[in-house]
Amino acid sequence: MARFQWDENKNKINIEKHGIDFNEASQVFDDESRRNFLDNRKDYGEIREISIGKINLGSINSIIIVVVVHTERDGFIRIISARKANKNERFLYEKQ
Repeated sequence: MARFQWDENKNKINIEKHGIDFNEASQVFDDESRRNFLDNRKDYGEIREISIGKINLGSINSIIIVVVVHTERDGFIRIISARKANKNERFLYEKQ
């Protein structure tokens, strides 16, 4: 049984916009050093979390730090968005 779910149309949009596939983004959950935060920017009608961690971006064969927004639904981690971390987010990840 898969641990992850996502909307495939949203994944395609994310790839076009940010160059990161949700399948690759799911690697962030393997990073034992990842940082997790509650996403309280607004009321989404569900609890959302933000994870900052490293993944291997296979398309460019490079390790990068990413920000992944996700929630839990029916026992699955549902990925909502993924992008490269900005300078401040990289600092948050690296200062631990």
